[in-house]
Amino acid sequence: MKEGEYQTPTGEFTTGLCDCCTDCSGCCLTFCCPCVSFGRMAEILDQGSVSCCTAGTFYLILATFVGFHWLYTCTYRAKMKALFGFPKSTCDDCCAHFFCHCCALAQEYRELKHRGYHPSLGNYYSILQIYIYLSPYILPPFYSTCTISVWHTHK
Repeated sequence: MKEGEYQTPTGEFTTGLCDCCTDCSGCCLTFCCPCVSFGRMAEILDQGSVSCCTAGTFYLILATFVGFHWLYTCTYRAKMKALFGFPKSTCDDCCAHFFCHCCALAQEYRELKHRGYHPSLGNYYSILQIYIYLSPYILPPFYSTCTISVWHTHK
């Protein structure tokens, strides 16, 4: 590991539940409009099968009319833990979302960022990253070189 490089630990979140100030933009988004941050996370965790708008709207309806939005978001914390190989802890997940709901959402949003996902760009950006990475292997040599060189010049 090079100096200054951060290695993601396995089995735990990279930041604590109350480390909201380490990512001010994600923290402000989560505290001011949690339906948006949750929708972005849900789109990534569901690999695009649920859109940001759909998940965020469902969250907003549950929060406004029913009050069980914390239970809905708790299931996505479990999905995130399964995706990154964290130990399963249903009771802890539910308690985190019930007692510290916005802190739990902000922690999950930060975790996606630390793991290389871009919640603000959604699932399609992740697919684009994979395509760019694999294009030299799946496209003919001339075309993949042109595609990548054009991509790097237009960033």
